Amino acid sequence: MTGCVMDQPARVKMLTEDPGRVREVAEQRRIMLNLVAASAYFLLTHFGVSGTRVRDRLVARLGSRAYRGAFALSSVIGLVWMIYAYKHVPTVELWGVLLGFRPAAYVLVFIAFILVVIGITTPSPTRVGMESKVGQGTEAARGMVCITRHPFLWGIALWALVHLIINGDLASLILFGSLLVLAVGGTLSIDAKRRRNFGEQWIKFAKVTSDIPFAAIAAGRNRLGSALVEIGVWRPWQRFSSTRRRFIYTGGWGRRSRDGRASSGMLKANQMQGRALEDRPRMKGFGQDR
Repeated sequence: MTGCVMDQPARVKMLTEDPGRVREVAEQRRIMLNLVAASAYFLLTHFGVSGTRVRDRLVARLGSRAYRGAFALSSVIGLVWMIYAYKHVPTVELWGVLLGFRPAAYVLVFIAFILVVIGITTPSPTRVGMESKVGQGTEAARGMVCITRHPFLWGIALWALVHLIINGDLASLILFGSLLVLAVGGTLSIDAKRRRNFGEQWIKFAKVTSDIPFAAIAAGRNRLGSALVEIGVWRPWQRFSSTRRRFIYTGGWGRRSRDGRASSGMLKANQMQGRALEDRPRMKGFGQDR
């Protein structure tokens, strides 16, 4: 303990006597502050404008299309700024890289990817430009919307959380922590905006859905089975089964080339089958080879 106390003045003296080291430390701090500023800007443009009454005033003055264009541009600027700052920031380890977490990370990132893709492709009253679907009430709660009203944002939140945990450094904590806060806070912001604009219609829709994934199903306000059927999770398995049956039946993939002839894999399989039939001993009752 005494050694640590004695070493501290020595480190300060080393920094003050080495101008190059002082400039290096100052540059590292500047780059780190640049990442903090970029993250703060990105969060401010979303929480300070989107989902607030400031947005309502801007839409009334600029129009919906012009506002969305300006907001998208500011978001892209903030995101590019964050990525640029993150790439140049020095590594300051906190808990370090968690190599043992990688297998779980792969699974969680895959789930996050599914949430993001389904969130983009599923019609929902919480998506931009689909606000009018709130008027459909409970009919709008179909597929993934039965599991969560915000699959895209929860996918981003899960992706950011996994990267924050596995990287274990200060820059990742700032970048991915900001995206995590934005995604989770964004679900609350969108809900508040829809409630403010649609009132009773939104309340009816919200009663059969949930922000937190599976909360409405756990509370008995919706059913998981019907949600999975509407999402179509069995389609990949059906496609695989159909392809497997065709492969077994034809002895190959059974694809045809552009000139209409069977593929080489199928021809080879049929030729081998023909040789086997020719070489086998003739048995009474079997007749000629087919």
